[in-house]
Order: sequence, then C-alpha cells, then structure tokens
Amino acid sequence: MAPCSDPNLAHIEQLIGDLNGEDDTPNALMREHLEAARFYLLGSMPAEYHFSLGLSESILSEIKDKDLRARLEEFLQSQRARVKLP
Repeated sequence: MAPCSDPNLAHIEQLIGDLNGEDDTPNALMREHLEAARFYLLGSMPAEYHFSLGLSESILSEIKDKDLRARLEEFLQSQRARVKLP
C-alpha cells in the first residue's frame, strides 16, 4: 500500500503528539478522536473522518492550554471547510 500523501496527515500527527496528559482527561479524549480521524483519513473514509472531527470540536473548549486549543481550532476549521459531504 502506498503511503498517504495528504498534507493534513503530518499536521494531525503533530497535534496528536502535542496532546499529552493522563487518561480520562480532555487531552486524552481529544487525542483519541484525532487518532480515529487519522485512521479514517488514511483509509479514505471522508464521512467517518468528518464525524471524528466533529467529536473533536465538541470538546475543544475543554482543552486548557490556550495555544494548543487555538492550533486545534485552526486545524478543525480548515478541515471543516475542506471536507464537503453530501
């Protein structure tokens, strides 16, 4: 299988890496949603990708690190504009 050439892959992987924290925290839940989104991005499943990003958006306000929250919000908004579903 050829590697995914989507430029968003590196971005989502960077955000996943920046979401440190213990289990049962907003950071851990956000990381879980972004890991699922990454899986769907690699699997060319746009509806599932969009759904996982929506779950990520729903907990965005719970991320305490303001810089990280802003970067997550920017990424999620850019993806919402990019992913057009019927």
